Amino acid sequence: MSIRRLTERARARLSHEQGGMSIIEVIAAFMIFGVIAIGMLYSMTAMQRLTLESTLRQTASNLAAAEVDRIQSQPDAFDVHTNDPGGVGVVYPVDGVNFTVLSKVEWVTTTGSTGSCGTGGGNLQYKKVNVTVSWPGMYLQNPVRADSALAPDARINNPAYGTILVAITGEDGKGRSGVTVRVTPISGGAQPVTDTIDPTDSDGCSYILNVAPGVYKVEVEKVGYIDKTDAVTAVPFYPSQTVTAGATTTAAFTYDDASTFSVKWAGNHTSTPSLPNNLDTTFIGGLKNATKSTTASPVKLYPMSSGYQAVAGDPATCLNTDPGLWTSNSATYAGVRAAAVAPAPAPGGSANISVPMAVVNVPIPNNSSQYITAVQQTMSATGGNPGCATAKTYTFTTPFPKNSTQTIALPYGRWIIYVGTGVGVKTTAQSGITVVAAPVTPLDGTPGALTTGLGAGNSTVSGTTVNLDPRVTK
Repeated sequence: MSIRRLTERARARLSHEQGGMSIIEVIAAFMIFGVIAIGMLYSMTAMQRLTLESTLRQTASNLAAAEVDRIQSQPDAFDVHTNDPGGVGVVYPVDGVNFTVLSKVEWVTTTGSTGSCGTGGGNLQYKKVNVTVSWPGMYLQNPVRADSALAPDARINNPAYGTILVAITGEDGKGRSGVTVRVTPISGGAQPVTDTIDPTDSDGCSYILNVAPGVYKVEVEKVGYIDKTDAVTAVPFYPSQTVTAGATTTAAFTYDDASTFSVKWAGNHTSTPSLPNNLDTTFIGGLKNATKSTTASPVKLYPMSSGYQAVAGDPATCLNTDPGLWTSNSATYAGVRAAAVAPAPAPGGSANISVPMAVVNVPIPNNSSQYITAVQQTMSATGGNPGCATAKTYTFTTPFPKNSTQTIALPYGRWIIYVGTGVGVKTTAQSGITVVAAPVTPLDGTPGALTTGLGAGNSTVSGTTVNLDPRVTK
């Protein structure tokens, strides 16, 4: 190839390469520009957010300082409480932003512990104050915080006397206010408390200072409230609270607005049978079973969030009154209790509760009106029947007309039913008794698992002995 032709080809190629940018180069340039622009925009946005956050945190700091000043200005440390016992805080709107201020106040004792009402042990010293301020959409997650301490304006602890702290909390673990506190001297040099005992404050606390050493009874009361210990006590108490010189003792109660249950005895039957006047009803679901020997309704119980199951009779003395304690055998499925009922709202709510029972027809002789007495029979566990250690006698206080058939309801188990001329008179062990079968309601579709009722074919009458079995035949 000649030198001339090589020169021409080189010039043509150079002219082509210098003719402009390719499309790929243009796209690459725009991508680089976009990345730079996005970075600059993000930086500007972050700067704006940080600037706004700084302004908001300064406002929050001012609110926290104002809350500390408010608390420090209180003349008496005993009058200073958490500003919202519910733990949510108090909202202050500032320039369109809702700031939530929560001041948590706790006693610090001589042991260094903190707790509700100073119940962590040791004598009261001062109150620790923790203020937090938060607002919606905080850029930094930690709220603004301010801490302080508040000392009482006078000496709390007298070395010659003791202190009683009373702490009342509800089912949610929060304090209950307005509960009356009474302290009664019992023995050991105890003296009547002459100072006025204030009801519990918003933290659920009451403080009895300068108490002479000795043994005291401490009780609390508020209308409509029930104690958690046994679910039915309206005025709970510590029978012997010992106070020593220079020391602090604590009486803590879990005490709350009662749940109200409208009770339907023999609710597994469509009829309304007669009930024993001294019928025991046990409500299962609290710290321990709550047994009431009455057919008065409604019934008030401590507001357990899990609710209660109702059983006719007292399983503590006679196991086979509880259908849930009957086990399966070759012929029957295991028994079950009625489902638990939890009133809403809790505390203070109300609900209906059914008490499954066995129902029988009792013939009354034709000579005169008669009273019925049902005597529970003791027995050992056998065939899935959990047995009965201690028998109970149930009486009916209404005379039933002669030559009639009376329908009565009883707890499950083994019984002999008498008729007589007076309440509790057992003249004749009655025969000819028949059992009224209740509808069988499956639980979750499981054959034979009852929610309520008495399975047909499992209860038997043999002469004057009536066996009331809550299970279902396989």
